[in-house]
Amino acid sequence: DSMSMEQSTPVKLPGFTAAADLTASQYCFVEIVAGTKTVNLVNAVTDRPVGVLVNKPKSGEAAEIVVLGICPVKAGETVAAGDMLSVSSTGLATNDTAQTGTTYQGRILSAAASGELATCLINCVV
Repeated sequence: DSMSMEQSTPVKLPGFTAAADLTASQYCFVEIVAGTKTVNLVNAVTDRPVGVLVNKPKSGEAAEIVVLGICPVKAGETVAAGDMLSVSSTGLATNDTAQTGTTYQGRILSAAASGELATCLINCVV
């Protein structure tokens, strides 16, 4: 009896708080602030995202972050199911392979227009 994608439980990163007000950054990629147990919105394509923020924390509040699994991500451009998932300089999902220094963070599973939520398979483990 295999588990369907809708029933899978994403792996979350415990113990981190928001370094700034992230109430407008739900379903965006975040990065660890060096030397701290805090996260902030990704702000460059060369950043290494730690995962997708799935709650809306204010500065100092607990950040709920999916590092591996299926979850929604806000699209930064039109994306299609099957596209490789990379991250824009504002923490949004993109399929832009031409970005210098970008890394793949998973696969896009459902189409979405810019600003909409795309279901994605997230892999920020490495």
